Amino acid sequence: RFAMKRKYKDPDEDVVLVKEISPDPLILNIAPEDTKELPMGKSFVYDILIGRSLPQTQAVTYDIVLGPGTTGKEGEDFKLLTKSVTIPAGETTANVKVEIPYETTGIVFKIELMLDLVDDLVNPSYGVSHMISVSTDKFPYDWDWLATKWAAEDYFYYDKTKETYSVTIEKVDETTCKISDFGVGGFPGWDIIGTVDFDKKTITFTTYVKGAHVDQYAADLYLVAVDPDNDFDVYEDLEKPIVVKFSPESLEIGPWDAFLVGGPYDGYTYAGGIMTTLSK
Repeated sequence: RFAMKRKYKDPDEDVVLVKEISPDPLILNIAPEDTKELPMGKSFVYDILIGRSLPQTQAVTYDIVLGPGTTGKEGEDFKLLTKSVTIPAGETTANVKVEIPYETTGIVFKIELMLDLVDDLVNPSYGVSHMISVSTDKFPYDWDWLATKWAAEDYFYYDKTKETYSVTIEKVDETTCKISDFGVGGFPGWDIIGTVDFDKKTITFTTYVKGAHVDQYAADLYLVAVDPDNDFDVYEDLEKPIVVKFSPESLEIGPWDAFLVGGPYDGYTYAGGIMTTLSK
């Protein structure tokens, strides 16, 4: 949840004003009572208007620097997407983009933006600083979020095709989940078990899980992790688990493959590597 405020000095008044910035980056300077809660699990880019109090007779280029009032950590709490701006002759403002990632870890922090005249060592800071106050809540990773129905997409590296289906993640106990019919887009599905760590945002899935017998190949299919750095071949340890890092919107599972046991293709993998994306 984000509530952003921009502080600036009005060129005509020697006071500091505070105006709310809408969660919609296309709408700026709305009234305080219009402040909204932002949806969880989204990164937002804010278009902040910054500038000088008086116009110049020629275009001027400035670096965007962080002022001493900044308490947030760049690269972690926020990302400064605009590194420099050029204010045209006769104008006073330019736009600076600041991204607040959904994984922001701070609860309350400030960002002070300043204009720094390029190559001017005598008067390095120009214009008025702009202070942004940000308040965030951490994303609530929990069983209410995880244990539900997900849309699944299998991406096959070999022929760059995709299969879509759906899966349901179930809670087995406080640290264990189960996905039923995993991989059913391209194969008879597996029921796979994962160890969940909400603090580390990971799920460790058990592999070398036996799936269906496929008469076409006279073989049983086993779910295995494969090595993307070795042409998606199986690891020496066929039971090497798949460790998945998740975000608020998706889980990326893989790369994995179907390992054939028995029949003329015993010891082969079937698909040349698969990445499965689960999304809501």
